[in-house]
Amino acid sequence: MELTELHLSDCMVELLKSGRINNRLLCEIATHEDFVTLMTDTEIYVDGVATAHFQNFNSLLEVLRGQVLSQYQPVEEDAALKALESRLFSFPFNR
Repeated sequence: MELTELHLSDCMVELLKSGRINNRLLCEIATHEDFVTLMTDTEIYVDGVATAHFQNFNSLLEVLRGQVLSQYQPVEEDAALKALESRLFSFPFNR
């Protein structure tokens, strides 16, 4: 197969030739049955898709919390408020 048919960038070819990474391990990862799932999850993470959903979910929880608070003045240990607060997601890379 021609190298150009692999669509590898010059940087990738240099990396493979450099010995800085474990090419055997890279091949095992790429041929693993769950590799497509790994790449899909990585793309979701890198593109910030999950982050946007977490931010939307957190915004919704803020609205719901406001509704609960407007209905009555909860005591410090209010179960409904604690449940809402426990559902907030934290994502390391907010975009």
